[in-house]
Amino acid sequence: MKISVRVHTRGLRRADKIISDLLSRVNNPGPVIEDIGAYMVRSIKNRIFSSKTDPDGKPWARNSDLTQKLKGFDSPLFHTGYLLKSIRVADADREGFTLSAADYGGYAQLGVKNMRGRYQRRDRKGIPARKFLGLSRENKVRIRKMLRDYILTGHDSIGDEFGG
Repeated sequence: MKISVRVHTRGLRRADKIISDLLSRVNNPGPVIEDIGAYMVRSIKNRIFSSKTDPDGKPWARNSDLTQKLKGFDSPLFHTGYLLKSIRVADADREGFTLSAADYGGYAQLGVKNMRGRYQRRDRKGIPARKFLGLSRENKVRIRKMLRDYILTGHDSIGDEFGG
C-alpha cells in the first residue's frame, strides 16, 4: 500500500501574509489612533458649537442672566471661540492620545462651586458643569468600528469618511 501526501504551500503563504499583516497593524496602531483623535476633536467641537449637550446627550444649563447680559447672547461655552479653537490632539502615540483645551476648560467641564470677584453671583450657586469632554455612545460605536476596520483592512472607513 502506497500513501502519498501532497502539501500546497500557496495557501499557507497567503495565510502567513494575512496573519503577518494583522499582527503588524495590531502592533502599529498609530495611524488609527491619530484618526480617532481627529474624530474626537470634531465631535467635541460639534458639542460646543452646535449640540450644546454633554456626552450622554443631556443639554447644558443655559447661561445665567448676568452672563447673557455680559456676552450679549445665551450660548454656553461659546463667546470668542477660544475654547472651540483650543480643542486639539496634544499628543498621539501607540498608547492613545491626549486632548487639549483652553486653560479654563476644566472649570467648564467640572463647574465652579464658589465664585469670588467682580461678577460674583448673588445666589452663590456658582457655575454649573457643562461637560464637553468624554465619549458618547455614538463615539464608542464609531471608535470600535474604526479600530475593527483598521485591524482588518489597514484603514478605517470612518476616518476616510470624515477626512481622517
